[in-house]
Amino acid sequence: MRAWASTVATFIGLAGASGADAVTDLAAVHRDGQTFLTWTQAGAATRYRVYRADAPIDSASLASATRLGDAQPDSSANVRLNTITNPAGLGTDNRFRIAANEAPLTATQGLFVATATAIRTSWYAVTEITGGVEATTIVPGENALGNPQPVLQRTYVSFGRTNEVYVHWASDVGRAGYPAMANVASVPFNFALNRRGASPPHPLVIRFHFKGGNFLSLPFGTQNTNEWLLMLDDWLPNVRNRDTF
Repeated sequence: MRAWASTVATFIGLAGASGADAVTDLAAVHRDGQTFLTWTQAGAATRYRVYRADAPIDSASLASATRLGDAQPDSSANVRLNTITNPAGLGTDNRFRIAANEAPLTATQGLFVATATAIRTSWYAVTEITGGVEATTIVPGENALGNPQPVLQRTYVSFGRTNEVYVHWASDVGRAGYPAMANVASVPFNFALNRRGASPPHPLVIRFHFKGGNFLSLPFGTQNTNEWLLMLDDWLPNVRNRDTF
């Protein structure tokens, strides 16, 4: 099955705003039931808005397209992992990977992850919002449907153990066999996997952190030398320094 995603370059249409930076290089990659939209950010933008439609989107049809959600200017930053690994503001700036075998995104790139709810042909557009103005032109791209999978970001050593850090993007929409997991679209959730033992069987231990902690706080399970430890995070991006209880 095949589907289409359009790319977009936006510009400021307001009088006196000529020469302002614009969104460029929008790309849509669909894998495992999710469409990863990336673009080069406009320097002056205050946020970005993502649209989807069943037909090509142009300026005239933008109002009838489905608004999927908004992205902030630094949407490629793994804010949660940065606050855990870099509390003093020093060290590596963690950026999301959209595939385990690809380099992290850069600080100039924006990111929005849309979860597919059905087999469909779709076109996407991303608009820059600056001073309340958004405008768009469209160039076609491509995507396809499958089941959502987390994406390996990096490894991180905590308490002497090497943990694989993954991100799973949740959405406010679901489909059969895959429920909605957030109240807005494109919410990144971190978790870690610590693998022990060279061969199966591997008993799985699921670890939840303490209040105020994080998914890398205590990477310990039982004393089984063959266990795999799955460490989940309880955190929402719109609640500063708090878990959900």
